Amino acid sequence: MKIRLNGEEYVTRDARSVEDLLKELDIDPVRVAVEVNLEIVRKSDYSGVMLKDGDTVEVVSFVGGGCMRTPSRGRADF
Repeated sequence: MKIRLNGEEYVTRDARSVEDLLKELDIDPVRVAVEVNLEIVRKSDYSGVMLKDGDTVEVVSFVGGGCMRTPSRGRADF
């Protein structure tokens, strides 16, 4: 099945659900948000949301950060 994944054409091997796709991509579902056809998918629904040929899927990962210290000013908040 062909989908559009993060803006690129992608052919899934066995993925039928969002959960299957994340497994296929070796992505930890705890660390991402998924959108299918402009609709955010709840984590609890990953196994129940079935993908179809031509779907547009966005997978966004979260990156943690902290504060940055600068030698002359101490803490820099961004």
